[in-house]
Amino acid sequence: MFELLNGVDWDLLNRQKLTLLELRQRQPQGSAEADALSGVVHLLDALQDDAAACGRWSFPGEPDCSVGSVPRLLKRYYVEDDEGHHHGPFEDYEEAAGAADAIQGRIISQEADQARWSGAVPRILYEAYPDQDLLPIEPPSPGETIGKFALRAESAGDTLFLFLCREADDEIDSGEYLTRLDRAVRDISCVRNAFLRDRCRQ
Repeated sequence: MFELLNGVDWDLLNRQKLTLLELRQRQPQGSAEADALSGVVHLLDALQDDAAACGRWSFPGEPDCSVGSVPRLLKRYYVEDDEGHHHGPFEDYEEAAGAADAIQGRIISQEADQARWSGAVPRILYEAYPDQDLLPIEPPSPGETIGKFALRAESAGDTLFLFLCREADDEIDSGEYLTRLDRAVRDISCVRNAFLRDRCRQ
């Protein structure tokens, strides 16, 4: 790698490359403008590959393996549509940008910290659930993970509450949980509409 690249701000360069990708997507396919932008993007790709191979930089979402580096949280991307529904997760920004362009949505980035999520969600879920004081189980204890709390929720006798606990497992984050809830709401709406149509025909 050229010595003059030693002082490059690789994170800034990556953001600039993503801006070029967005500009390229707005150009007609096969146009001179799209081809010119593609050439610059490919050059930046090659430079980034060399920087990653030399340990100078890591792509977003990948662990930083350079000497003396501090482990970083992995990053996931979601796309929110105009109705507030979340799509994803996407493991890289470029994929998320393509999805956002397709539905005119906005990109939400989120650092995946499963330990923090797993310990916080039982309290949030329990306190937000209507009439939680009527559930025949004790509130989540400090440090109790959602996986362990979901086991206790089986004895609550409330299938909706149990569903919410089971969907919030230890291996996801809040963005993925919102995606699962959005999917469940759509599914319930479809079933409800089917029964409404059937009632109207009677």
